[in-house]
Amino acid sequence: MTVATNGPMQARATGALSHGARRDAAGVSPGLRLLCLCATLVGLAAALHFYAMRGSLWEDELIAITHTDQPLPSFFVEVLRNDIHPPLYFLQLMGWMRIGSAGDGWALANSLAWAAISLATVFVVADRLHGRRAAWIAAALFAVLPNFAWSAGTLRMYAAVPAWILVTYFANRRWFETRERRWLAIASGLEVAVAYTHAVEFFFVAFVVFGALLEAAAAGRMRLPTLRFRQSVRMWSIVQVVCGLCMLPLAASALVRGSDASAPDTAFAMATVGGALVAGWKTSGILWLRALGTAIFAVLVAVALVERDSRWRTVGISVAALLVALLIGLGAKPIFKQPVFAANLLPFLVLGAAAAANRSTIARTLVIAIVVVLAVGAWPLAGRQAQPEA
Repeated sequence: MTVATNGPMQARATGALSHGARRDAAGVSPGLRLLCLCATLVGLAAALHFYAMRGSLWEDELIAITHTDQPLPSFFVEVLRNDIHPPLYFLQLMGWMRIGSAGDGWALANSLAWAAISLATVFVVADRLHGRRAAWIAAALFAVLPNFAWSAGTLRMYAAVPAWILVTYFANRRWFETRERRWLAIASGLEVAVAYTHAVEFFFVAFVVFGALLEAAAAGRMRLPTLRFRQSVRMWSIVQVVCGLCMLPLAASALVRGSDASAPDTAFAMATVGGALVAGWKTSGILWLRALGTAIFAVLVAVALVERDSRWRTVGISVAALLVALLIGLGAKPIFKQPVFAANLLPFLVLGAAAAANRSTIARTLVIAIVVVLAVGAWPLAGRQAQPEA
């Protein structure tokens, strides 16, 4: 009986794992691989350029360093008293500072290391979901986004967030594909841990869970009328409720203490909020660059929505989270801030665009053109962002 129940499920899991490989059976052409590799190296060079140009640390970065100087357990009291953000990011930074020098360069190298890890995570997740060609395109696109260089040289959590949020999504997706309890345990643990890295990170965790659920429903993974399936969905629902309860203190803190955010204050700012994500934190104030970023954002969303394998993930995470945040900002309390929204939403948009580029020649042409445009501007834009004021 057990074998009969698990057999189809195992076949589906195996099929899901090999799906990207089958879709990428044609392989990656040498020209495309070389172009993506060069673009990725340009993005990494821009990140190193920004890191090297950094001057003295700014206020929030100095506060982060101050947190790491506190002994345990008073560290947690210090963070709670003097910072709107939860302690997990500062805790890993404390460990980083204790294994190296006490200089600013070593502290900033933490973000540089996390940026490289996030880039590798984008490549691996894209490879597992959509194939090797999509992985190369995703890595190139992610690396040349202005936010990548900025976050790599800024002592905040924004360089690490893409890796954390992508792995959280991947674990949820794997649970829906396999129904294995270990993936549910990994997903739920990551959800709570990631939520405690930023004042509003719980907001994005909720949309990642919603996006994975929406994607599973659209793919037909929710239509298995077996007792075991119903039990597994019930278990997943209970676990998500528990995770939500664990995040309630964060929601209460964001409401009471704020989240250092603001709502777009003009019609132009509202219409080009997606362009702000693409253009970068400090450079989003350059009107022509913000307009270009808006066009790039629109193209990436459009190609991701056309692709069946990325449509519901894009709707449920990148699009829905941005729209809900804007509505909340208009009607209640602003929660939008470019760095954290870019760190959480752009990786999924990159995955969606890469998935489309893997299948469609037209989409691939558009996405590669965007990669080239952003690669040309990566180095000068890194210089423009050398004195961030987040």
